[in-house]
Amino acid sequence: MSWQPKILNRQQQEERRLEGCRLLVEGMMSQADIARHLHVSQVAVAKWKQRLDEHNGDLQALRASHAPGAAPLLNSQQWQQIKQMILAGAKSSGFSTERWTLRRIRQTIRQRFGVDYSKAWLSIRLRALQLSVQRPESSSRRKDDALAEAWLSKDWPRIKKSVRTWRRHHVR
Repeated sequence: MSWQPKILNRQQQEERRLEGCRLLVEGMMSQADIARHLHVSQVAVAKWKQRLDEHNGDLQALRASHAPGAAPLLNSQQWQQIKQMILAGAKSSGFSTERWTLRRIRQTIRQRFGVDYSKAWLSIRLRALQLSVQRPESSSRRKDDALAEAWLSKDWPRIKKSVRTWRRHHVR
């Protein structure tokens, strides 16, 4: 049994700890060998052994404890609903434009779920949902596409040609 991911969830950490304790109880491997086998430090294995000794070899002492902190306000299914809402567009949520902002997302979550998140925490959660910041394309309000195309096709080649001719005669 080998744990390779860089980040383990709480259940995987518990499995690794219990496997290490099983190996300690068997006594077939040294603490250093167990540490290498499970990709942990020797200090971690020593702490596991100390806890085992304190609890007379009871493996229950090494089970995962309850995660500290407050319970999440929204569950994963609700976060998926939020992701679908964002992907559906801001207009479908009653806004006048398709542009989502953190303020609009906060407002919508507050209305639908009765939960208020800070902008900082909300941006972290949205990144966890693999949603990224989208910046609208900017374009000039006075832009005339036909005029720009005419300049590129007629004026620019003439200007470019005259610069080449000027350089040929004046730069030495």
